[in-house]
Amino acid sequence: MPIQIRSLSKAFGDNQVFSEFSADFPEGKTTCIMGPSGVGKTTLLRLLTGLEKPDQGEILGIAGKRLSAVFQEDRLCENLTAGANVRMVQRQPARRSREFARRMEEGFISLGLEGCAGRKASELSGGMRRRTALLRALLAEYDILLLDEPFKGLDAETKKRAMDYTKKMCRGKTVICVTHDQEEALALEGEILHYTSMAG
Repeated sequence: MPIQIRSLSKAFGDNQVFSEFSADFPEGKTTCIMGPSGVGKTTLLRLLTGLEKPDQGEILGIAGKRLSAVFQEDRLCENLTAGANVRMVQRQPARRSREFARRMEEGFISLGLEGCAGRKASELSGGMRRRTALLRALLAEYDILLLDEPFKGLDAETKKRAMDYTKKMCRGKTVICVTHDQEEALALEGEILHYTSMAG
C-alpha cells in the first residue's frame, strides 16, 4: 500500500507549515522530496515517524509498518563504538548474528569506514558519524526508510560511495528522501517531487 497524505495541516504558532497538503508515495520505490529551506520537508518526516502530530488530515499506509530513519542529527550514542551503534538495530535471533556481522562489515567497507567499527562515536569525524548513522538505518529491519539529508557533509568521492551503497541497499524498498541536491536525487534513481510550498 502506498503512503497517502490527505488534507494535512500543521502549524507551529503563527507559522503555517502545511495547509490541506496531500501527496502519495509509492510502495517499493524511492521518492526524493526537494524544495527550499523552511518549506516543511523535515516536518513532514517527523509527522511520518509520529514525532509530530498533524493538526488536521490523515496519513495512511504507515500504521503497523516498521520505520527506519536518518535524521539531520546523527543521533549516535557517544560512549559506544561505531559498531555497537549499528548493532543497536539488530533484531535477528542469536543464530543469525553472524549474518548481521557480515553485512555490517561489508557496509563499513562500502562506506569507506574500514577500521572505524571499534572506535567510539565521540572519536569520529562528522563525515564518519554521518555514514555510521546511515549504515545503522540501512541495516535495520524496516518497511519504510526515511532519509533527511543523508549525505550532508560528505566530500564528493565519499558521497558517491555512500549514494551507490544506499541505492543498492534500498532497491525494491519504500524510501522517502529529503535532499537539496538534485545530484543525490538522480543518483538514488527516485521519483523527484519539487515543493515550493506545502502551505497552500
